[in-house]
Amino acid sequence: MINYNPKAWLSVIFHAYSRSVMRTLTPALVFMAIYTAILCYVLLDI
Repeated sequence: MINYNPKAWLSVIFHAYSRSVMRTLTPALVFMAIYTAILCYVLLDI
C-alpha cells in the first residue's frame, strides 16, 4: 500500500504512474468531449 501525505497531494497527482494513466485516458476523454459537444449542438440548435 502506498502511504500518501495529505499535505503533498499535488505531487501524488503528477507522479510518474499518473502520467501513464493520463496518457491512456486522454484519447477517451477527447472522444467523449467531442461526442458531447456534437450531441449538445444537435439537441440544442437543431
